Amino acid sequence: MKNYLLVASLMMVLFGCSVKPAENNKAGAEAAIKGFNGALEKFDYEQLKTFCAPDFSGCEDGIILKNIDDFIAVVKSYELSSGTIKMDFVKTDATKEMAYSILKFEGQFKGEKNVLIIKTFENYIVKNVNGKWLICFYHSSYLNDPQKPQSGNTPGL
Repeated sequence: MKNYLLVASLMMVLFGCSVKPAENNKAGAEAAIKGFNGALEKFDYEQLKTFCAPDFSGCEDGIILKNIDDFIAVVKSYELSSGTIKMDFVKTDATKEMAYSILKFEGQFKGEKNVLIIKTFENYIVKNVNGKWLICFYHSSYLNDPQKPQSGNTPGL
């Protein structure tokens, strides 16, 4: 009976220890994504870089971005000066070294001549680099505006 209690206690301790790191890794990965988008919201390009792995790449509206400088060049091309971002995490899975997040992203950005409203689902791959969670890849899939008919083979139009 003592052996049974010892084994049961040991299993509970091991199970408890294995859950917490996964949750911490999830929180760390999501914090990197929040920091990245927070820097984007302020157009703070130097801070933006601190949330990206050296091998950062991405895909934005069909444009392949080979590094963070490509991403920054796309953002700068819109000539925007202020913005607000809303993020809702749909799912995040994390291991010790990698995490995958899906989030719903809504942004409204203003410039001197234009307003840019973005609604997307975004996918992020985040990795643990020397104890710090950094974004290594992201992909943005734009959501259709239900008020605006889309061209192409859209059913019902």
